[in-house]
Amino acid sequence: MLIVCIDSCLSLWMYTLLCSALQHWNRVLSSTITPRVLPAPELKQTTRTRDRVVLICQAPEGHLGTNFTLFRDQKPVASVVNQHGTETAQYTVTVGGGGLYCCLYQNNHGVYSGFSQYLTLNTQQHMLPAPTLSLQEDAGGVRRLACTGSAAFPGSVFSLYQPYQVDGGGPLLLLPTDPTATQRIPVTRHHAVFPLPVQEGPSATWYRCQYTVLLGQDWSFSEHSQPLAVSTPRGPTPPSTTGLSGVDWPLVLGSISAVVMFCCALALVGVIAYRKVQAVAKEKKKREEAQFWTKVRAKDHVVDYTLRPVSLDCQDWADTSTVPRTPLWNALSTFATQISL
Repeated sequence: MLIVCIDSCLSLWMYTLLCSALQHWNRVLSSTITPRVLPAPELKQTTRTRDRVVLICQAPEGHLGTNFTLFRDQKPVASVVNQHGTETAQYTVTVGGGGLYCCLYQNNHGVYSGFSQYLTLNTQQHMLPAPTLSLQEDAGGVRRLACTGSAAFPGSVFSLYQPYQVDGGGPLLLLPTDPTATQRIPVTRHHAVFPLPVQEGPSATWYRCQYTVLLGQDWSFSEHSQPLAVSTPRGPTPPSTTGLSGVDWPLVLGSISAVVMFCCALALVGVIAYRKVQAVAKEKKKREEAQFWTKVRAKDHVVDYTLRPVSLDCQDWADTSTVPRTPLWNALSTFATQISL
């Protein structure tokens, strides 16, 4: 019986060890073997001018591609190669001719991804009215760029571009593929305000903006605004001399509030001190009146009990009925008066 038990225990132990080893090797092989197909990328349209469209092929998060290929009607038309690997690739496509576009990417192991979904270009014949780009500056010196679109298309998506200057000083600019900033505004507005990007160097920087609107199921693009040159300020902004526009109202109101609070506190202290003085004076007056009445009452109870001797003869004593019975002293009198008979 003991031998059978030992054999059974050893068999169970070896079986468990063998299963663990197989699971470990399965995990190792799963982590080292490259999958046959990578996740498909996403193809989207970003910007548009009158005669060209910019497309972006973006790989899923965590995946890098060394070769991105764009297809039109199942035929390769453009390719972007990056030996270090990247998540996105950009293509500039000429508007016209229609067609369906898709893309895929290849990683550094030579494995391809699946095809992206097909994309139909927005080939609108008429661009939306161009917006207006202006520079705004408040009293504190903060500068912003305001892009105002058509009031007929509220709730648009506004994009700010910092074009590349290609002619050395003129307004001939080449738009970049990626916007510097993008902002979607509420349906109650038709303009967007962008903080001015940090500028490097004393030379002027050019800016343009554009807005897009979702009409039905398609995005409609506007013309780009006229280029706006913004120079770096050389020094502090001088104070305004046009009336009270440069007054620091928060500081003024704060000072006035402090003065009012100080006056209220001073008046409260004065009222408390006055009431205290009045209470002390009233208490003193009560003490003086009490002392006065104490003295008066003391004088009212002083009575002279001294009587002069009176001699009466026998006749007087005999005829006492004729003598009026007058008390010798009045107990209610306040004066010490001697009585003479």
